[in-house]
Amino acid sequence: MGCGVAALAMVISYHGSCPPLATLRQMTATGPAGTTAYQLLNAAKNLHFDTVALQANQTLFTQPDLPLPMIAHMRQLTGDYHYVVIYGRTAHTLDIADPDPAVGQIRLGITAFARLWTGVALLFTPTSETTR
Repeated sequence: MGCGVAALAMVISYHGSCPPLATLRQMTATGPAGTTAYQLLNAAKNLHFDTVALQANQTLFTQPDLPLPMIAHMRQLTGDYHYVVIYGRTAHTLDIADPDPAVGQIRLGITAFARLWTGVALLFTPTSETTR
């Protein structure tokens, strides 16, 4: 349930800021059902990030100017929805940080990832006002 907030915290931390998870939970209004992509983007905007939400396919990962890290929305094998952070890539693989400590950092082939990915990608770019 806290995967969205944890994923957002990872992205924000990468850019040099680290608000407490409790603050991010409050900013995203995370409830028992979790967090929506809209709530994650809204919290990031309030922290002075430029944000973009995309419904894409795996060709997204061939874009040379794709800002990383980014958050991806997935459907787990159990059928539950989940957010992960993509922080690196090669021509055929993605480096993924899963907020679930039992999974941690993994590398998946883009084709294998695409089978689980809902196509939702959340992109974040710090602005001059982003706290570092």
